[in-house]
Amino acid sequence: MPLDKGGQIRTIRVPSRGKVLALSKTTDQRMKKKQLLLPILFLISAVFAALVFLQNREGEASSGQNDWDFAVANPEQIGRIFLADREGNTTLLEQKAGKWWVNQDYPASPNAMDNLLDAIERIRLKYRPPAAAVPGMISSLSTEGIKVEIYDTGGKKIKAYYIGGATPDERGTYAIMENADNPYVAHIPAWEGNLRFRFNLLGDDWKDKTVFGLRQEDINRVAVTYPRQRNKSFVLERQGNSFAVTPAYELVPENRGAVNRGAVERYLRNYNSLVAESFANQYPDRDSIVNLIPFCTVAIATQQGNQTVHFFPIFPRPGIDLKTGQVGNPQDVERYYAYMEERKDFMLVQQRVFRNIFQAYEGFFD
Repeated sequence: MPLDKGGQIRTIRVPSRGKVLALSKTTDQRMKKKQLLLPILFLISAVFAALVFLQNREGEASSGQNDWDFAVANPEQIGRIFLADREGNTTLLEQKAGKWWVNQDYPASPNAMDNLLDAIERIRLKYRPPAAAVPGMISSLSTEGIKVEIYDTGGKKIKAYYIGGATPDERGTYAIMENADNPYVAHIPAWEGNLRFRFNLLGDDWKDKTVFGLRQEDINRVAVTYPRQRNKSFVLERQGNSFAVTPAYELVPENRGAVNRGAVERYLRNYNSLVAESFANQYPDRDSIVNLIPFCTVAIATQQGNQTVHFFPIFPRPGIDLKTGQVGNPQDVERYYAYMEERKDFMLVQQRVFRNIFQAYEGFFD
């Protein structure tokens, strides 16, 4: 038992039963108050955290910094697009006076640009990948990713991201925003396919295949020469509201007949839209062919500048009819190589498309 300072037994006073019950009741009330306060505090904390999260999300959306927001809502504000792949291939697409150009010197293909701008405008997040798929996506983006930089007409960068490979079902494409950590699967809604192909053109694939795309009223002068048929060569020149047609070579007699204005206008309309079949700049014999005497040279002066194209016929190999044994006609030309002098482009064109510009001098007179 407890002792006092003098070593005597100290008496312990025990509270009465009523007092013990009162103390116990007070303790229970305090515990209940604490139990009620904990859920309230938790609820307040949760609401505060949610408000902070929503505020951050709203701030990201207003600043356009979401790392899954690849689209440019207004493609008309785009002035420049730079593309680069992991193999060192680069393409610069720029808009000048409402027309797109490739690497500053070549008109861009309208079809290629339409497809690219459509993808830039309509690209959307398809889904967020599971964590297990992320390493493979990162690997794909690091080895075959195409960097896309988009600038407005004032030169300010709007977007920058990487386009990677396709998902196994080819319905989605890996994409990641520049300086972001998380890759995503992107797509174009209501369109199935790998949108990477819209960004992955190289070299001549971006260039316009139009050889002649001229309005009749813009043409001031056309000189068509056939080096091996000089009497068929001519110069057509606008003179006010009329036209003059003269021989292209000095020793060829001049036709004294009246120029048929309808024939001239029909002829000039042929230059409105003449498009090549394909580019042949990588053809091994290109330089040798360009140094040959052409079948025809067309030199046009317009209000916008001059354009000169040389045509070299492609003679088909003589074919043998297995029934008769007769050899086919090697003069039946179906295609030409066309060399655009100003652009330095070597192209393949079809006879059926261009035949109407290969007209003879005498065809313009009554």
